[in-house]
Amino acid sequence: MPPIFFQKSFRCLLCLMFLTCGCEWLRLSDPPRGLGGASFLRSHSELLDDAVILEVLVIRVPHGDPALNRQLWQDADEQIFSPELRKRLAANGFRAGVVGNQIPHSLMRLMGMKDDVMPDTVVATFNPDEMTSSPKLVRKNLASRKNQRSEINATQVKENAMVLLNENGTSGGEVFQDVQAVFALKTETLKDGRVRIVVSPELQYGPMRQNYTSDNGAMMITSSRKKRTFDSMRCETVLDAGQILIVAGIAEKPGTLGSFFLTDDDGDFRFQKLMCIRMCRASHDDDFTRDGSLPMDTERD
Repeated sequence: MPPIFFQKSFRCLLCLMFLTCGCEWLRLSDPPRGLGGASFLRSHSELLDDAVILEVLVIRVPHGDPALNRQLWQDADEQIFSPELRKRLAANGFRAGVVGNQIPHSLMRLMGMKDDVMPDTVVATFNPDEMTSSPKLVRKNLASRKNQRSEINATQVKENAMVLLNENGTSGGEVFQDVQAVFALKTETLKDGRVRIVVSPELQYGPMRQNYTSDNGAMMITSSRKKRTFDSMRCETVLDAGQILIVAGIAEKPGTLGSFFLTDDDGDFRFQKLMCIRMCRASHDDDFTRDGSLPMDTERD
């Protein structure tokens, strides 16, 4: 067969690999991995039209660490979210913002990097050797497509937990059995190369149940727990390549939803976790400009 056939077949195989990778979840028990042949290094032409490659990092630091609770938020843009959303997040023990594609020194220190590892002239680049040398940091690449649901497991399944919730201005505690904290994630690629990202906190609880769904006429059986999704705390924003969405708990609000999601107890020690979602690469139509319009061709009659 002609060589072009093998080239097309190889590209189709790569696309299939992206879809398969997108179904993986990040678990805090996963060992750190090096970049290796990370898929986000591929060219735009090899991505599906609505594909986006994200890098998910979870950083664990001692509870109350000033670098996480003060210094990082001086470099982050929290105003990107509405005052109403920030108020709801804070009432439930969450804090969220975006840092630019030039990684601030405060975030580098939380990763355990030296300030001179990535000088100010270096943009949108992580050093894999520095990242994976510390057990306090876990990372994973995630491929996502429009309307595809991805999940980031913030905790292991816990036998029972009481969580303080504040919904519609009313506070109260609820007890959940066999509960796991999960961030549900969806993306949408925009024509200017940016990506709209939506992250919602969710509790999955109770015994596993079998669900029957239909896919193009074929009956499928899946297993899942009950879900409690907190849409009122949904964080939605648009990221350029290299920008990072960060989500953390508030140390001064123990027992809240944010504390349950982003606090760890390890024996006699307590830790806070920082979740980072970095936009690495997205497929887009180069014929469009940033505002979505087609550029004028001055050479055309």
